[in-house]
Amino acid sequence: MTKEEMLRLLTAAYTGSGSAAEGTFAGDVLRSCADGMAQLWSMEIDGLERRAFVSSAVGEWLTAVCADRGCVRKEGETDEELRARTLAALAATPASGNADHYAAWCGQVADILRVKVLPLARGNGTVDIVAVGREGKAPGEAAIREAQAVVDRERPVGADAKVIAAAETAVNVAASVTLMDGGSLEGVKTAFSQGLTAFFRDNALRTRVVSHGKALRLLLDCAGVADVSGFTMNEIADKFIKGCKPMIYASFITGLASAIAVILRQGQVLDTIVYVLSIPLNKVGAVAGAGLMVVVNVIVNIFIPSGSGQAAVMIPLMTPIADLVGITRQVAVQAFQFGDGLCNLLTPLNGPMMGCLAMVGISFPKYIKWAFKYLMMNIGAAIVITMVLQTVGWTGF
Repeated sequence: MTKEEMLRLLTAAYTGSGSAAEGTFAGDVLRSCADGMAQLWSMEIDGLERRAFVSSAVGEWLTAVCADRGCVRKEGETDEELRARTLAALAATPASGNADHYAAWCGQVADILRVKVLPLARGNGTVDIVAVGREGKAPGEAAIREAQAVVDRERPVGADAKVIAAAETAVNVAASVTLMDGGSLEGVKTAFSQGLTAFFRDNALRTRVVSHGKALRLLLDCAGVADVSGFTMNEIADKFIKGCKPMIYASFITGLASAIAVILRQGQVLDTIVYVLSIPLNKVGAVAGAGLMVVVNVIVNIFIPSGSGQAAVMIPLMTPIADLVGITRQVAVQAFQFGDGLCNLLTPLNGPMMGCLAMVGISFPKYIKWAFKYLMMNIGAAIVITMVLQTVGWTGF
């Protein structure tokens, strides 16, 4: 409030007998009072709303308002650190030994920056409090002992609470930096190291993930940096790319195999193949037809590795042929199962199988040369089993 505003209020409140105009005794007294009151207002009241709250106070005022709220400034603690700690304490709801209560107790220790409370970490009735020090690293043994003493004094009866230091993990950063004209590599290293240290400190125990992008941004924001390439943290990017290399080829092979199968289906080429293969089934007896059904399903499975896809094509065709020839439907279904299952290890259109071969570096010709004889033995056994089942008139259980 200004001197003029204060004088106007005093003049309006004056009820004396004399005049309050300038130059009179009363007027001069009122003007002197207005001047002193305006100075007092500017020193003590004006700006009080900025000094009285944690979010806006600074310096000694911040120390005082935080102390009133139970957060005493620690030695070497900056305004922003004290403000953040106090606001976090005000937002928490410590009660009856809950997680916020343990965090508040440990926060009393000067050398502890923050903690993460892990309820039931070692079973019922246990609490582990993981602490990080003022520098964002594991606190010293003295700080852990002091925090443990506070927790032991304040914890609920029967609670097994243990304060432990956070485990440190080394982070090695490598990058190729293009400097601006006049830029200093040593200056960039120093600025980035300080920025990264502060970044780790601010995020300690707050997240399980170290953001690759945010760390890269810290380097790009350093004075003198024009561009950055090959940025890695603990060689994560290089190892990830190296691990993906065999998967890329495997994915391509899987997609190609699936694409060929789609073309055969959408082009209705499969319908022609199935029709031609079904013709011999009408010209043989039930027993021979049962064995032939296995062969037909094996051949069809080469082009349709999908069991559901093959069933959609073959079952509507095999059912009437089986009824016509005298093959029981259970035998026909078993012939389909043999053909679909065994040939999945033979067809190059089986995307997952081709992908696995690509991952381990085995070519399909090499694989089929080794596996063909075993597959033929299994297919021969399947034919014999199917014919025996038809001979005994198997109809299921």
